[in-house]
Amino acid sequence: CFSERDRQRKRYRQFGGGSERGHLLPDQVGLPACSLADLKGGDAMENRQLMLTLLAGGSAGVSTGLKNSVLLNAGAALYIVGRVGSLKDGVVAASELLDSGRVAQWLARVQEFYKGINTT
Repeated sequence: CFSERDRQRKRYRQFGGGSERGHLLPDQVGLPACSLADLKGGDAMENRQLMLTLLAGGSAGVSTGLKNSVLLNAGAALYIVGRVGSLKDGVVAASELLDSGRVAQWLARVQEFYKGINTT
């Protein structure tokens, strides 16, 4: 029986931790390759709008490469914390969460919560 700590160590090794290193190709997680130009954002205000568009489940004005990089990172986070069984499953789950608008709903609840906190 593996403890949670053992599972975390295994995940760490699978992601290149310690002396084990490897390469991850986009098609291994169900994503197409993209160019560096596809990852380009803009200034702070443009990037904010891109983020809000993605979080709301939209894609207008957001390059496929940029969206997929968000999905890869979110999918990796879901995998590392044990919410999914593989990085590929994490990418699928992240895509479903974004596209469904659930992330936008969560963000709205967080924003509402912080509006009620006195920050002075």
